[in-house]
This record gives sequence, structure tokens and C-alpha cells, in this order.
Amino acid sequence: MAKEAQRQDGKNSGKGRSIAPRGNGQQPMRLESPDPISFMRRFMGDIGRIFDGFGPGAMWMPPVEMLEKEDHLVVRADVPGLSKDQVVVEFQDGQLVISGERRQEQGETADGFYRSERIYGRFYRVISLPEGVDPDRAKATFANGVLEVTMPATPHPTAKRVEVQTESVA
Repeated sequence: MAKEAQRQDGKNSGKGRSIAPRGNGQQPMRLESPDPISFMRRFMGDIGRIFDGFGPGAMWMPPVEMLEKEDHLVVRADVPGLSKDQVVVEFQDGQLVISGERRQEQGETADGFYRSERIYGRFYRVISLPEGVDPDRAKATFANGVLEVTMPATPHPTAKRVEVQTESVA
């Protein structure tokens, strides 16, 4: 019956399918077939609107790397544009916590034009530490926008292979 209504209406463009009008004289409602590109655009637009209110002052995460160097564990965090006074390093419950804030500078705009792709606001990173790290003897240094936290770590125990013997039956 719906197909018959479409044929009579003569407005089926083939893009989707129509639902025949009810007896109230309204035009048929069009159900578009799912287009993945349109769907993703709508989805990204919806997500953008959700996070619109999180502009300056929003959280950001500096990238970090963690490595073993001799008998120390080293954690480096990239925090360009900050000074050492804007970064806080703490240890809580076997975790390294790095936090701080990059504040947006209020400057003049030349000829009314301003564009910024930098991220401003607070950051907070929590890094779980392996067993054997001594946070009481940790040292933190800051140079060229890179925070480096070095902590003594006990070496990992090496595996020892035990040869399996056969029992001699007497």
C-alpha cells in the first residue's frame, strides 16, 4: 500500500523510502537511507556541541614517556610554555601525579585577527609506578619545557632456572 501511495504521489526521488500519508492530508515522511559520511558529520557535530563549554580552562594531557635507565625509573612529560613553578609533582598511593595549569595570556591582537591552536587550562596525569620504586628519593628537573622525574628503582629479580631431577626408584 505504501508503494502504491509513492507511485501516486510521484515524488519518490529514489533516495529513500516514503511512508504513505494518513488520511489527514499531510505529506509523506521521508526516511533517508543511512549514509555513513552524513552520520559521522552529525555525530561529530553533536560531540562538538557537547564539549563547546569546555574551552579555556578545560583539561589537557601532556604526553609522557617512562623508561628504565640503569637502576632508575625516569618519567618525562612535555609541558611546553610552562615554567617549573606551574608544575606540581606528587606521589600518592604508588602513583606519580603530575599536575599544573597553562594560562592563556591576554594580549593584543594585531589588526583584529587572532588564531590559536594552543591548548590552555589545567592538566592532571596519574602514572602507576612499578614495585620497587623509591619515591622518597625522587628528583625532578625541568628544562626546555620537559619535566623529568627520576626515581631509584630496585632491579628486577632475574629468573633462575631449576633443573628437574628424576627420582631413582630403589
